[in-house]
Amino acid sequence: MAQTDHAPATTLVLANSDHFIHDTSSNPPNPIYSFNTSIDSLTYQDSSLYFNRVLTSNLTNLTNSESSSTLETNPSIGDKQENRLFNLVHPVNADYRTDIPAHYFLTCHSPSLSSIGNIKLTTSKSLLSRQVDKFKAFHYPNRTASTSPLFPDEDSNNNSNEEKVLFTATRQTFGRGYIWTNSHNKEVAREEEHKDGEVVKGRKLIFTATTGISKEEQDAVVALWVLKRWAEVAEERGFKKEVLENLSPAERAHMDMKWFKRAGALGGLAAAGGAC
Repeated sequence: MAQTDHAPATTLVLANSDHFIHDTSSNPPNPIYSFNTSIDSLTYQDSSLYFNRVLTSNLTNLTNSESSSTLETNPSIGDKQENRLFNLVHPVNADYRTDIPAHYFLTCHSPSLSSIGNIKLTTSKSLLSRQVDKFKAFHYPNRTASTSPLFPDEDSNNNSNEEKVLFTATRQTFGRGYIWTNSHNKEVAREEEHKDGEVVKGRKLIFTATTGISKEEQDAVVALWVLKRWAEVAEERGFKKEVLENLSPAERAHMDMKWFKRAGALGGLAAAGGAC
């Protein structure tokens, strides 16, 4: 993947109940990315989000005192087609469908990000806590939102050739956040919770001076960070209950089959353990 200028060290904040990501290196913190609705307000019917860069030209006519209230009430700022970087996608009832490329994925909209391409985000859960402890992002360079298909067929020989690990987010052993590493297992960013007294309250993503990633890679990490938060919301009990209540008969049958296979696998695992 071609490298451009390295992204600067910075701390970004995904503001609580907001649709902006703020760069805290400026005073006051400046919104640099946007999406068309807050993650916490998503329902099971939502299947995609636009992830955009907020251009400075969109904000020049706003005074500091106007910026906060105007941005909160006008999601269209920074939401023009030419500012769009990715579409974030979580298909409706994804857990119970077989006609989708992945439960969570990004499609690339910006020509400058073609070397990143479309991205799948996969999850893995701890056997003990059943909580997601790792997210892994696989990217497909030069595949974009206009490519058909968006991803190579899983059964084709081209899939393994095109698929490349881009980033991995692993739950910290101590702490509530995750550490993001690149394909060489080098840390590029880490998550932290906000602290009392900070101007913008929300989840923080910290890029250090030694990160050494390109601006395009940083765009991808931030977009994946937002998609990861969507995945976490989708795992919440209330969200899952809403999904289950609105399944079609075919989707419910598929769910029952998945449960049956899982129960059989767990029974086999227990039997194997008992034989040791």
